[in-house]
Amino acid sequence: MRTIGELIPIVLFSTFISTPVLGFQGDLNIDGKIDLQDAILGLKVVSGRPETVNQHSDVGGDDHVGLEEVIFINEYLAGYRKNPALIDYNTIHSGQATYYEATGEGACGFDASPSNLMVAAVNEYEYYNSLPCGTYIEVSGPDGEVTVRIVDYCPTCDPGDIDLSEEAFALIAEPVVGVVPIAWHFVEPDITDSIRYHFHESSHEWWTAIQIRNHRHPISAVEVLDSNNRWVTFDRTNYNYFIAPSGMGLGPFTIRATDYFDQSVTDSGISFAPGSSVEASAQFPSL
Repeated sequence: MRTIGELIPIVLFSTFISTPVLGFQGDLNIDGKIDLQDAILGLKVVSGRPETVNQHSDVGGDDHVGLEEVIFINEYLAGYRKNPALIDYNTIHSGQATYYEATGEGACGFDASPSNLMVAAVNEYEYYNSLPCGTYIEVSGPDGEVTVRIVDYCPTCDPGDIDLSEEAFALIAEPVVGVVPIAWHFVEPDITDSIRYHFHESSHEWWTAIQIRNHRHPISAVEVLDSNNRWVTFDRTNYNYFIAPSGMGLGPFTIRATDYFDQSVTDSGISFAPGSSVEASAQFPSL
């Protein structure tokens, strides 16, 4: 399993910045969303205050975080612009494919899947704080095509690159070649059964971590209804769990999972099951 949290020092506006190499445009504090905290952080940077910001939050491609990013964030929060499509089923990506000894485990926190090793690691630039985890991509190479599930990220890959399992690579090229040019795009898998709520094995009443599995689309949010009948939004992590740092008690829970396309699945009476998965009532509708 690759290490999460590698740090890269960079200098923006004469400010020394050290940041994890994960995230996306506009997400200055790398918490997996664009919100008021990013706007405030951007204003601090513009004013010359030394702050720690996400390297990949740069909007203009100039390796600087400044006024352009602040404008982008405020326009996004005001509803005037949408965040650049991180997961776009119509966009064709290009890069190179390599392969590794995959087990199905990786940065996404999934279990090993020895019976199905059609899996891959996306490059770190398109890992987006774990957003693609569990999604499927179709990869075209010199000798064919293969559909794989994203289970990991590749810290040594360039933008557009995909690190395939050896079994998947063999379907698009001879493994002896090692590296081949590819084109790929996100696809909607043929999943008909329900999503699953998987509780991290270390979860307890004071720290709750939930992962969504068997999902048709990328997951954007996980919420739990608290004792005051208010939805509590869990924090996204770069290891593909959504956490409540102070916990949510011992349940049972009412959970709402929302996909990247703002479709939600809501279930009540979900039992607290650390280290186990609980089947939901539905799957996200097909697009």
